[in-house]
Amino acid sequence: MTNSQGDAIDLRQTSDQGVRLDLVLRAQKAVLTHVLPALLNAIHDVTHYMYEPDKDDEENHTYLREVATEAVVDELASLLTHDGTHVSRRYTVSDVDGVTIDSLIACYSELLPENARAYFAQALRVTLMRYRELLDAVPDQMEL
Repeated sequence: MTNSQGDAIDLRQTSDQGVRLDLVLRAQKAVLTHVLPALLNAIHDVTHYMYEPDKDDEENHTYLREVATEAVVDELASLLTHDGTHVSRRYTVSDVDGVTIDSLIACYSELLPENARAYFAQALRVTLMRYRELLDAVPDQMEL
């Protein structure tokens, strides 16, 4: 396997995160295959809890989906970190007066599988095509 510069890539090498590349890729594949579909289903469930089709237009539906995304991600991150301070409050953009303008957590579209793959590829500093090749190259069982 080679990277975009034509260099061989050893899937057993340590990634920038300090973890074996194959383990990072396998975890990302699990997130793409199992976690994101469940997360998106949870977001749809919360969105539909708030959404009134006979009263809400598409713009409002989109807004409610973003509210639901933030709520679900906040609760999931709180569960994973045992931290009651929501990530949407920790990762915010504020103006010069300290007034919160926006949250920096992923919006709904960033959680769609294709966009998540693009993010993972960018984080590994490879093209999306190369990233797909790397995912395909990960064996079913870890090689020691």
